[in-house]
Amino acid sequence: MFIQRLLSTKTVRQGIRAFASAGLFYFFLIFFLIGIGVLAKILYPNLINADQAIPTLVQNLMPVGIKGFILAGFLAILMSTADSSLNAASIALTNDLLFPHFKNLSEKQKLNLVRSLTYELGLVCVLIALSYNVLFEIEVIYNTLSLSTSLVPLYFCIFNRKINVRHCFTCIIIGLTVTIL
Repeated sequence: MFIQRLLSTKTVRQGIRAFASAGLFYFFLIFFLIGIGVLAKILYPNLINADQAIPTLVQNLMPVGIKGFILAGFLAILMSTADSSLNAASIALTNDLLFPHFKNLSEKQKLNLVRSLTYELGLVCVLIALSYNVLFEIEVIYNTLSLSTSLVPLYFCIFNRKINVRHCFTCIIIGLTVTIL
């Protein structure tokens, strides 16, 4: 979210404001989430799995109608994040990898290609998610992979260093290799 806000601004001043507002939002979000975790630990000291803190609090403390609203809210947050990530990944892959090699595709063919790639990426993500039991492990792997593949190209782009597509992909492959090793 930080990077999207920063890269979508037109001026440095807008970038600073966007970055500061996103940082402030995340500060309060993290503070709120830590508070929920501390409350769960105080109320349920025998809770073994930290992933069950919020579900346990909702199940035991909320009335039936509010439980439904909370579940709907969590599903909305999950779906919003997932579809944004899948959409960004499929558009980036098609615009940067496929479209330069297939220049004579119609708009409909491009749209169908992006849709099918989104579906395939979603399927891969579901299979990966099903192979782990702990949500935190998935989050750590996601953050590690995304940071290792984007940090160096992003650095060069922000500080106006000369970088072309081949250099960018080389950085991504090196980042993935180092992360996997």
